[in-house]
Amino acid sequence: MALKETLTNDLRNAMRQRDNVKRDTIRLLLSAIGYEEKAQRTDALEDDTVMQVLSKQAQQRRESIEAYQKGNRPDLVAKEEAELVIVSEYLPQPLSADEIQVIVQSAIAEVNATGPQDMGKVMGKIMPQPVEYVWHKDTDLSPYDCIILPGGFSYGDYLRPGAIARFSPAMQAVTDFAANGGLVIGICNGFQILCEAGLLPGVLLPNDHLQFRCQWTTLRVENANTAFTGASTVGQTLRSPNFSWRRELLRRSRCHRATGRAQSRGFQV
Repeated sequence: MALKETLTNDLRNAMRQRDNVKRDTIRLLLSAIGYEEKAQRTDALEDDTVMQVLSKQAQQRRESIEAYQKGNRPDLVAKEEAELVIVSEYLPQPLSADEIQVIVQSAIAEVNATGPQDMGKVMGKIMPQPVEYVWHKDTDLSPYDCIILPGGFSYGDYLRPGAIARFSPAMQAVTDFAANGGLVIGICNGFQILCEAGLLPGVLLPNDHLQFRCQWTTLRVENANTAFTGASTVGQTLRSPNFSWRRELLRRSRCHRATGRAQSRGFQV
C-alpha cells in the first residue's frame, strides 16, 4: 500500500475514533503532500518523495518545539510534540548503534576495505546513493550533495595536520561548496584539514598526556535545526572525540548557530 493511501485510511480511522489530534495532523500531512504534487505536476508522488515531505514536516515541528521552549510556551510545546509523535509513526525508525555496526562491518568485509581510502566504497555499499572520489586538483564540486574528507596522513604530521593539504586546489572548491550550503564532513585528518582551511574555528592541540587514547566527550545539542542534528532534540546528549576551543571561538560559533556545547571539563568538544 502506498504511503499516501495509508495516511488517507488512517485519517478515516481517526475521524471514526474522534481522535482530533491525529485527524488534524494527518490532514496537514496530506495537504503538504498535495502541495508537493502540484509543484511537481503529478497526480501521485513516489513513496520516497512522500517520505521526504514527511521528514520536512517532522523537522518543522522540531524547530517549533525549540522556538516555543525558548518562548516559555509549554502549551504549544505539548501540541507540537504530540504532532511530532504522529508524524514519526510514518517515518523509518532509526537504527540502534549495534545495528549500524553490524551493517558497517558487513560492508567493510564485502568490499575488502583496508583503510580510509576505501571509505567511499563502504559508503557506496551502505547508502543508496552514488559515491565518487574527487581528485585533489578538481575544482568543480557542483554535481555533489556532500563532500567527505576522510582520515589518512599522506601529508604527515611533522608540521601541523592538514596545514599543507589545505592548499590543494580542491580545498578552495570545498570552501565555496560549504559557503553555498553544501554538506561537508571531516574525519580524523580530514577534520584537521577543515580547521586549517578555516572552515571550522579553532585548532587541534597535542595530547596533554603524550599518549594515544581513544576517548569520547559528551556534547549537548543546542540547535536541532541543522542537517547533522535534525534527527536530534535540543538538550539531547551526543558523544564526540575531543576537540579544544578557546572561549571566544565558542562564543563566535554560537553566533553561527553552533550545534553542540561541551559538557566535560573545559571547552573540549
